[in-house]
Amino acid sequence: MAIHIPWDRTEDYAELRRYAEHKGLRIGAVNPNLFQEEAYRLGSVANSVADVRRKATEHLLECVDIAKAVGSDALSLWFADGTNYPGQAPIRQRVNWMQECLQEVYAQLAPGMRMLIEYKFYEPAFYHTDLADWGMAFNMANKLGP
Repeated sequence: MAIHIPWDRTEDYAELRRYAEHKGLRIGAVNPNLFQEEAYRLGSVANSVADVRRKATEHLLECVDIAKAVGSDALSLWFADGTNYPGQAPIRQRVNWMQECLQEVYAQLAPGMRMLIEYKFYEPAFYHTDLADWGMAFNMANKLGP
């Protein structure tokens, strides 16, 4: 069973793990929400504002800690990052910002933990999406490590 943070946030993740195991379940992927808050309307880890990127990075790091606490081996990422019209943001720099963030998060994964990077063809941005296809997601993943 996957959990989505902050929607499934709890005070005691060890208790959540015990409860799931008692029911014969295992916590699978931990899914950070990087699209709901107003701060992320122009992106999260690829946002032009450094404070917003830092906020997104901290949320991802929190989710790595949660994954460790619940015994999950996967951090599943989907980014709503992109732009809606030409000139709204520096497209190439956005990729660099995303990579910087994900490298920091990747370095904190537990041994055996995986970072899954999802992409969407056209969703949600109208002009460009920072991870628009499998090739971009694959390239980003290769830059991070095995």
